[in-house]
Amino acid sequence: MEFEKNENHENAAQETSLKSPAVELFLNPARAAEVWPEEITTNESFLEQTAERKKLNECLNDVFDRLPRPDMSFESAISQGHITEEQIKNTYTSLSSLLESGQGYERIILYLPFEFLPNTEWHPATKELQQATDRFRSAYMKAWKNLLSAHDVRANFVDGDVLEKEQKSGNLPRVVKAAHLIPKLVENGFMDVKDVITLMEKSDDRVFKNSIADALPVLADMELLSGKEIGRMKKSKDRLVSSMARIIVSNEKSKSGQAKTETKTITLLSCQEELAKRFASIDEKKYGDITKNRLDWLKQKKKQEAIESLGDDISAAIIDNSLTNEATVNFLTPEAGVASQQALINGVRKAIEFASSADKANSIYAHHKESLLALWKNEAPEAKEELTKTFCRLRQLGIADDQQLAELNIVIPKLAGPFSENLKAIEPELQEIKNAIDSIELNPEI
Repeated sequence: MEFEKNENHENAAQETSLKSPAVELFLNPARAAEVWPEEITTNESFLEQTAERKKLNECLNDVFDRLPRPDMSFESAISQGHITEEQIKNTYTSLSSLLESGQGYERIILYLPFEFLPNTEWHPATKELQQATDRFRSAYMKAWKNLLSAHDVRANFVDGDVLEKEQKSGNLPRVVKAAHLIPKLVENGFMDVKDVITLMEKSDDRVFKNSIADALPVLADMELLSGKEIGRMKKSKDRLVSSMARIIVSNEKSKSGQAKTETKTITLLSCQEELAKRFASIDEKKYGDITKNRLDWLKQKKKQEAIESLGDDISAAIIDNSLTNEATVNFLTPEAGVASQQALINGVRKAIEFASSADKANSIYAHHKESLLALWKNEAPEAKEELTKTFCRLRQLGIADDQQLAELNIVIPKLAGPFSENLKAIEPELQEIKNAIDSIELNPEI
């Protein structure tokens, strides 16, 4: 059958263009009026919420733009003069208003940085900030308690590994994600360990109890679980609570009995052999009756995990000063292979992150900078992806600057501000999309 050109094609073919995301219209009443009906844009509630969201957005941008590091607490940022108590007061006030405005906004606490949490031992200099801090803590905990009955698919917070419908044999594993915030809530004084144990003992919700059980070993690792509290857990009539006490004690004995392992000697050959062995095991493994797409994804994921695991060994060698310059140079040769190069890049990044609180981070970067840049010139897509992640992380840590990233043509999306500011960066991709659409329109089979 001959392809009949759509008579409306000439009218439908318009210049492909970029439009600002609809969500940004909620921050500007004038812009919203260009799209939304008058009954919405003149609604008092709509205008009030638009003004509140705009104010919160400005407060967050005002703070984030001044923080030199993403892992810096508000208290430290104030003491070091990066931000003022007035700025934090405004941020806490706006966030509190959002959390108090209804249950629809409560889930935001699952995604707020832990650096937002004001430790109860922190006493701001001004009465106004103390009041704003107390209000935020109260609103946060109210939202947290309301989320304790919310069950989510566990994989959504791990790796997105959700089976296709035809492969599912039952309900997907669930989790109460709010319970996983417990270690940070205890660390910052929002709640006590005894309150955590009581919650676990009194609950009949199996998913909730298991989610608290996930958090207990983390509390122990953070040294927030005392011997007295573990003793109370052992005596609990709740079987899961008492079982977790035994598991934690066993873990602690295992850790204390472990001798310090020697740092592995890293060479290109050892790296290649280890990756070859792991990749072969991954390819030979039987994955059962699954779709080809899932099989390919699982293999790719496991191979990336193997690269990252080897990156841990390389990181340890860098920290221990046992990775020689000669060994590093061998990774830069074409014979090295892209997987080994990815492992080296991963290891350098992790070593810098590990030492990021000390001057050693800068010296590690200076030592390996030329190697990273040499790998960038190799043009291997997989290595470039790992390098892009590394340089973006170095910029976050204040080790690499904007000029260095610009020289590599690395564009960092401005996720904290209006998304429309990112649109210019995707213009080349837009042209590719336009060409693809034009090709599809002219293809009789499609």
